[in-house]
Amino acid sequence: MATANCSNVIRESLVQALETMAFMTAEESMDVPTEENAIVTAVDFEGPVSGRIFLWAGMEFAREFGQNLSGGFEIADEHCVDGLSELLNVTCGLVLPMVASSPTDTFDMRVPRRVAEGNEDWEIFVSGDEVIRLNVEGHPVAVKMVLR
Repeated sequence: MATANCSNVIRESLVQALETMAFMTAEESMDVPTEENAIVTAVDFEGPVSGRIFLWAGMEFAREFGQNLSGGFEIADEHCVDGLSELLNVTCGLVLPMVASSPTDTFDMRVPRRVAEGNEDWEIFVSGDEVIRLNVEGHPVAVKMVLR
């Protein structure tokens, strides 16, 4: 699968997941200020196409996303971080049918997990052509898919 096509698939899937799950809008942007306390989550998948999807987001985004998921109630930070894993899970679930070569293809998807936290360097994470940078309601969010 070509890099440009991967980028379109991952962008469309993340935007759809954000809109459906939390009623949040996203637009592609290179000029989004970074947030401290970044969290990086990842999910692996295997099948006709295998790889990993990474999601980078700051804690402020995680809180707003979690609050939207809960119907406006404030929830604990740990549950907000769990919400990012669920966002990645849904995104991956939307990606896989689009990268399948036939409708009968099956994939084994792992449980999303936190792979880094703290002040993960935004510039290092977003370097490279395969990274999608979004402005989600004023928050920076980045996603990339690495195929094996």
